[in-house]
Amino acid sequence: MKTDYQNTIILTIRSIREKNGCNQASLAKLLNISDGHMGNIESPKTSHKYTLAQISRICKHFNVPVSQVFGVKATETAAAIDELIDNIVKYTE
Repeated sequence: MKTDYQNTIILTIRSIREKNGCNQASLAKLLNISDGHMGNIESPKTSHKYTLAQISRICKHFNVPVSQVFGVKATETAAAIDELIDNIVKYTE
């Protein structure tokens, strides 16, 4: 099972996806995962969750700061956090 915090992040991403008229299948294709895996990520009943690289990709696709997904208020610091996450993702790829 996911923690409440993990579910909050996933629900935030789901809201971003829906506001942009994107269904689960389209997001799964963007992330190069199966539709079933995508459904498991959004289900609070499974332990599947997004990777940091996937969150970064989603945010870039929808032009949303990563910091917003994690509840950080939009400031210069938030931009620095986004840059840090980009660099961490780049390092791990």
